[in-house]
Amino acid sequence: MEFQTAQKEVDALIEDLGGYWPVMNILARLTEELGELSAELQGRRREPGPGVEEEIGDVLFALLALSNTTGVDTGKALRKVMDKYIQRDLKK
Repeated sequence: MEFQTAQKEVDALIEDLGGYWPVMNILARLTEELGELSAELQGRRREPGPGVEEEIGDVLFALLALSNTTGVDTGKALRKVMDKYIQRDLKK
């Protein structure tokens, strides 16, 4: 799924569920989901289990909700950071 499509689907679902929370609440939710992902990953020495996939999905959902709330195009934001790393780290 492309980021633009994902952002639209997240937006539609959130609207169906009653609308967006305030931006700081969404940020708190993202932080919570990152903590849950961290807990899933702690102590794993081999391949991550299905809980890791679910937690990454939760992080992405919260991040896309935050992007929608702040008007950020996630595809464009990722492209910018990829270009930054390419310029800084690959083209020395």
